[in-house]
Amino acid sequence: MKIVRRRSKVLRRQFRWWLVPQVFWLTIRSFRIALLVSVLLTAGCMTYLAQWIHVRHLSTRIQSLEQEREQRVLTLDLLEVEITHLTRPQRLEALAVQHLGLSVPSLEQHGILRLVQNDFAAPATTLPTAYTE
Repeated sequence: MKIVRRRSKVLRRQFRWWLVPQVFWLTIRSFRIALLVSVLLTAGCMTYLAQWIHVRHLSTRIQSLEQEREQRVLTLDLLEVEITHLTRPQRLEALAVQHLGLSVPSLEQHGILRLVQNDFAAPATTLPTAYTE
């Protein structure tokens, strides 16, 4: 025959001290898990923020470089127009006459007149020849 001990009803309502370490350990463990999750979440947010700032910096840099490129292209176009204006043969001829005292060369100075006269005297089946003296 087995002896059964009966507990009183007062002890059933009494605080059970033997459960305190287990509850404490579970609380600590859940706190560690919460701390780990919050640290990982914070690290992830900071990484995202750093990447976002980096992308914003790069986009600003790209935009400034594109604006600088557009300005340089416009400057090059303007310089090309100025070069074509400044190197016009009529303008250069006028400047040479005005400032350097040069004149337009005559045909005799180049020997072109003699070359043309010699070519008309040659038969039509031959190619024109250069002037030689």
